[in-house]
Amino acid sequence: MNEFPVLFLLALFHTIFSLTIILNKKNRAMYDSIASVWLIFICLATMRRSLQIYYGDEFDTWFLKIIFYPLAYGPCLYLYTRMQTDNEKNWTNKNLLHFIPFLFFTLISFLPGISIANLKTKSQEIKYSLLFFLH
Repeated sequence: MNEFPVLFLLALFHTIFSLTIILNKKNRAMYDSIASVWLIFICLATMRRSLQIYYGDEFDTWFLKIIFYPLAYGPCLYLYTRMQTDNEKNWTNKNLLHFIPFLFFTLISFLPGISIANLKTKSQEIKYSLLFFLH
């Protein structure tokens, strides 16, 4: 356990490389920004999971408490596709409505007493966990 998790570093460097390509593009459109946000969410989820696998559930930091990154994947994909197909140029506040579940569950995850260990099922018969956990 002396080395740092390799998956963490791979996710970080892949995201930096991809963002560099997207953000240095000439004539960048709004859907490029949405793709960048989507990449960041995927990177954060991968890094969080790699830290959880490497250090275990007892490694409880603010980074591991935000467990609902996958709730942002759908809105990002939808808005990315819609903005490309409809040639939308501007962001509207109405687009933020798609991120309400992600924001709601992220805020809830910071409440005292809420942790990954508390959200897992305790049953011996049930092999799945609550709230998107596979362990």
